[in-house]
Amino acid sequence: EELRARVKTITRLNRYRRLLSERVRFSWVVEPATEGYVLVNEQDEIIYTNLQARLFLGLQNDQPIVEPFLSLIGHHYRCEPGELWEGWPQQDALTLGRPRYLVRPESATAKAFWLQVDVLNPPSEEEDSYLLRLRDITNQMSNQRDLRKFHAVIQHKFRSPLVHMISSIEILVQEGGALTDEEIVLLSRTALAGAHRLNSEIEDVLRYLRAPTLAQAGGGMALSGFRLVVEQIAANLELESVDMRVEPEASQARLRLSQEAVEWLLWELLENAKKFHPTHSPHIEIFLSPAEEGGVKLQIRDDGVRLAPEQLAQVWTPYYQGEKYFTGQVEGMGLGLPLVASMIWEVDGQCHLYNREDGGGVVVELVLPVA
Repeated sequence: EELRARVKTITRLNRYRRLLSERVRFSWVVEPATEGYVLVNEQDEIIYTNLQARLFLGLQNDQPIVEPFLSLIGHHYRCEPGELWEGWPQQDALTLGRPRYLVRPESATAKAFWLQVDVLNPPSEEEDSYLLRLRDITNQMSNQRDLRKFHAVIQHKFRSPLVHMISSIEILVQEGGALTDEEIVLLSRTALAGAHRLNSEIEDVLRYLRAPTLAQAGGGMALSGFRLVVEQIAANLELESVDMRVEPEASQARLRLSQEAVEWLLWELLENAKKFHPTHSPHIEIFLSPAEEGGVKLQIRDDGVRLAPEQLAQVWTPYYQGEKYFTGQVEGMGLGLPLVASMIWEVDGQCHLYNREDGGGVVVELVLPVA
């Protein structure tokens, strides 16, 4: 019995020395890295951080860490998508390998900041800690959304002037010999007017893409103009059945979001409702009301398809399995929806999506911060 106890003691000491040696080598490798590395145990206590992780977490180099990891990041970041952080740091089959995000919302003096949190190794019999990697993906998120915004705005802005230009020029080319001078002048003026409008729209697009998500103080979108914006977008998308209800208290508010950001957001949501409707002719209901938690609640309901549980679980995750769920291989809500979520999270808003209880279709619910 005594021999068995000694063997166990020696085994534990050898294991401790080996783990200590491995951690020293690990620290030597990752200390100068540009990515943050954090080692936490199963109680979420921080065992080790490299210099970059301390910078991300707002810690001084020699500052002792007394808070659990989840509590510490809560001082600086929002944890998104929220369901993936439930039960942290324990992992299960649904959360293992899926990326989590820390989002520091945009402010009047600083742009939004994104970190992706990857769990590189779950605990094992020999190691009872999690190794976390923190990667700055701010530029990646911004570039992806800007590209999507550019495509949406091009489609929205350029279609009409191009139709006028092309149709007028086609008539001049095909029927020019049979036209009178007055008809030629009229068609030429129509084509020129289309060119001028196209030039103006290009300038608008450039200003649109340069516009910040969060407006300057006093410059956010006034919701008194919300109904007109929705009507214009619905007309451009050729949506024939859109009902709106705006509560008086909400109509007096001013959002922190810029008008350009709200227009893009509405375009994405209404386009998705049409694109994924079985007949591409949805009946859409839009409700704008004060939110209990502060801000304004925007609800957009359609009568299209219902989503499967696995789609609902992943629909707000930016770019996660986007090709499977957002390009038609499986019916979904489109890549634009995760990008809408990224915009809302950046300004400290909230996103929810659920199936309608009274029939087919889904409800997109956003809580938008007010100025």
